[in-house]
Amino acid sequence: MSDCYWQKYRSRLPLIEEHPPLDPVLESFDPPKPPHVDIVFGNKPPVPRVWFLDEAKTELVQIQQDRFIHNWRKTGEDAAYPRYERIRNQFREEVGAFSDFLDEKQLGSRDGPPERGFPDIQRRTRLALSSA
Repeated sequence: MSDCYWQKYRSRLPLIEEHPPLDPVLESFDPPKPPHVDIVFGNKPPVPRVWFLDEAKTELVQIQQDRFIHNWRKTGEDAAYPRYERIRNQFREEVGAFSDFLDEKQLGSRDGPPERGFPDIQRRTRLALSSA
């Protein structure tokens, strides 16, 4: 999946890296629980988180099975923060392009199991695009 996406958008984000997936984030209002370690046995390795970066490595899109993240990061003294409005607009463009890609490849089925598609990320993508 990541190769297909990268081929389509690599003119803007020509660099690609694989990283371990981020743990799920769940909001809870219960008292904090002590840290724990999960040990999972299975016949498949976890699906990686893939970074797509621009040449300067200041802008990156991170994609994993349950999330889509657009970041800006300062990589040197000369890198100037481009301001929130530009980053927000860029995020909306990127998430729209990813949503279109999922539709085109039929990976965003809301009815399919998570292994076959990206139903949760597709739903969240539509929510992100609809909010101002």
